[in-house]
Amino acid sequence: MTAAFRVMTFNVRQMDAADGANSWVCRRDALVETIREAAPDVIGTQELFREQAEYIESHLDGYAWFGSGRYGDHADKHVGIFYRLDALRLTESGDFWLSQTPDAPGSASWGIEKPRHVTWGAFELEGLSFRLFNTHFPYRREHDLARRMSAELLLARMALIAGAGPAIATGDFNSPARGEIHGLLTGALRDAWIDADRRLGPEGTMHGFGRIPAPQRIDWILCSAGWRVPLVETIARQCDGRWPSDHHPVLAILEPKELS
Repeated sequence: MTAAFRVMTFNVRQMDAADGANSWVCRRDALVETIREAAPDVIGTQELFREQAEYIESHLDGYAWFGSGRYGDHADKHVGIFYRLDALRLTESGDFWLSQTPDAPGSASWGIEKPRHVTWGAFELEGLSFRLFNTHFPYRREHDLARRMSAELLLARMALIAGAGPAIATGDFNSPARGEIHGLLTGALRDAWIDADRRLGPEGTMHGFGRIPAPQRIDWILCSAGWRVPLVETIARQCDGRWPSDHHPVLAILEPKELS
């Protein structure tokens, strides 16, 4: 019998000296503590540089991470996936790019200036096999077409890689919940926030280090039909007076439906 497990999506905010008091070196321990307290089994991250990944991994016992950067190496931002070694077994992983040539590392299309991509992993959990896909969609207003094409490509590749098996998508989709992109994705997937038996925390996720008074919900955990969602939480807490990122992480408890 497979137990429930904990999934997080977390835009960790890139290393940017212009953030001043909210720069990475000032908030990295708050970020690590936020993850430690939430105790996710698997985390899809966005805006992750290798230096950040290595810091998180070295300060969180029992976690490993994987994924290529946006150019196919480790020199730039990643959408890396962390997972607990005592809870999950990674059996396969890969990356594809949100472009017309998705298997070409560093490729970009539809007016995207810098590449966007997806990192995915196949996991085993107490007899259950599932695949998790993690991404970060383009953000500019003029990227409506790119977001739409990215959503269609993500769904197509999820179907190709996961087939009819259990699948999860995590990401910063840079689009409001219940908007066009959300509608495209939830035509095939379920939104954990909407389907949860219980919700905690605010709905909005992008808060700009507390400067955005009414943030939109752009960070989502989506899943195929085989899951029940007992709980989802937007974790909107500071640690030692620091916001861990300019996005609130979202945590969902997922349970295979045969347990319910």
